Amino acid sequence: MISIEGKWAGRIFGTNTGKLFCEFKLENDKIVGTVRLNDDSIGLLIFSASGVMGKFVELKLTQISEELGFVKDPFIIDFKLSIDNFGNIIGDWISKNGYAGTLELFPHKNIEPEDGSTEPQQIFGKSIKLGSLRLFRRDIEEIIKQIKKDFSNSRVVVSYSRYGSDIAKYADDFLSELDEIKELRAIKFSVQDIPSNQLSRIINIDLLQRTESEIRISGPNDSWVLGKAESLKMLFSPFTNKVITNYKKYGLTLNSIIFFMMLILIPEIDTIIKRAVFVISIIILLSILFIVHKRYIPNTIIFLSDTKPSLWKRMWPSILSWIISVTSTLFAGWLFNYLTKEP
Repeated sequence: MISIEGKWAGRIFGTNTGKLFCEFKLENDKIVGTVRLNDDSIGLLIFSASGVMGKFVELKLTQISEELGFVKDPFIIDFKLSIDNFGNIIGDWISKNGYAGTLELFPHKNIEPEDGSTEPQQIFGKSIKLGSLRLFRRDIEEIIKQIKKDFSNSRVVVSYSRYGSDIAKYADDFLSELDEIKELRAIKFSVQDIPSNQLSRIINIDLLQRTESEIRISGPNDSWVLGKAESLKMLFSPFTNKVITNYKKYGLTLNSIIFFMMLILIPEIDTIIKRAVFVISIIILLSILFIVHKRYIPNTIIFLSDTKPSLWKRMWPSILSWIISVTSTLFAGWLFNYLTKEP
């Protein structure tokens, strides 16, 4: 277990709230120290701490005066502490009078570099572009569950727009209100470690209606960043509409190919007027194709009222895309045949 020795700062929660500053030392396997509590209601209280190290750190705090002497009727508080995977202290507290709650402490060290400057810390980042997504209630619940896996002490924040207003809520509150939200066209997820003296790990996921959706991950550990990025990429793969994604990604290239094919076929049309009609029609057709996919087939749709989505709800964007593409191809073929048909 990491030693509790040193300086720590944090907060208490529960029946009382306030700021803590602790100084602990180890003396013959026993913990001694001083704890200063600035209670939000009572004010400053100073305690003498004593306890032992074990699976859990158990401390007894006894109130002392400003002159560091024991008071006549002191507050006595028992701490039961443990150190989490990130080197922070978490635990419970209970007083002799029955007050109780939780607490969190973060390590504080005074470091004075020789040159008067601090050395920059290294941070790694990864960004992943997502395709066109169709998400339902169970999908959103699974996404939140997967995001939260490595952040047991943090809360996922969900942001979305409704009735023209931007709303941000904790994931638990958002999930409890899903019945009131029928459909969304964009949503954002964000989570990060509780701030400490180390760099935080951060995940941001933006699922947008018109522009590209994206996953952004950063943290001080390269292996964690790459591993988390790959797992989230696989998580979103089943929700991706590949037909629309590929068109939005390669649509301009496909339009260029169709345009060059038009140039190749123009010599088959005998008059300038017919050629002009053919060229203008193809350009209009390509523009309509691109505009329809860009504006009227959203990049992201989220149906929150459906726990078991129908096949039609999952497939209609792809079906619409295919109908538009096939209809455009048939029209272009008919137009070319009409303009080259001998009278």
